[in-house]
Amino acid sequence: MSNNSGKHFLVVGNGPSLASIDDRRLDSSAYVVRVNNFFFESQYYTGKRVDLVQVGGDRWIFPFYSKTLKRVLKVNEYDIRGWSSHQPKVAKRGQTLLEEVPFRRMSYRDNHVKRTVERLSLKHRAAPTTGIFAVVNAHAMGAETITLAGIDFYEGSRRYAHHIGPRASEVVLAHKNYNNFYHSAALDVEIIDYLCARGDVVVQKASTAIRTISHLPLAPLYAEHISAEPKSEVINDWERWVGPWPLTLAKKLRRLREIQKYGARS
Repeated sequence: MSNNSGKHFLVVGNGPSLASIDDRRLDSSAYVVRVNNFFFESQYYTGKRVDLVQVGGDRWIFPFYSKTLKRVLKVNEYDIRGWSSHQPKVAKRGQTLLEEVPFRRMSYRDNHVKRTVERLSLKHRAAPTTGIFAVVNAHAMGAETITLAGIDFYEGSRRYAHHIGPRASEVVLAHKNYNNFYHSAALDVEIIDYLCARGDVVVQKASTAIRTISHLPLAPLYAEHISAEPKSEVINDWERWVGPWPLTLAKKLRRLREIQKYGARS
């Protein structure tokens, strides 16, 4: 059962460490925020309840994402209670395409947070990753403690804890580490450190495996904790078609947008 007081949030990324976290550090009463393609996981690593999904990406790919999520809702036993996006065009389009799941607008606790995220983004000429936007959103919803799980900053040789099918992998595995068209590890860490310095939230980690956030405190052991559960069926790829449009076309449009905006850098 989720903590309706909004005090403790669990922000769960899809990094490899998610598969080896000590479950006892995952408070069962926490408000659970998952990220992007969390449903590709081979088991319910943080249980079936998902209070919020933070969705990134772009408007070209989102129709295929939303169609896949609808299939997941029919096949798997997730209890998905809401979704949010920091991408205005995705948020607008998704409210039509994903009516099955309530939408929650991305927000900031106050204007200082919003201005700081914008200033740091300009400084690094990048945007925060979806996992960091999930942290900012959790902070806005009143979190007093945020536990990070599976937020690995792409440190290792693998990007994700789960296997990704061939259609999705051409997009999400196109970059070995950070997608430097859009993101920066230094920016993500600076935003976390800024939130920690404010004094109105404690950001802690569920694993000691990630060097990038080695300075964050380790989450305590909870008597009532989330336990991983097996899945009877695993979906690990996006749908191939949405109406008459193939995913291959959406990927080409996305790549064209990257080149137009950022040139050929990778």
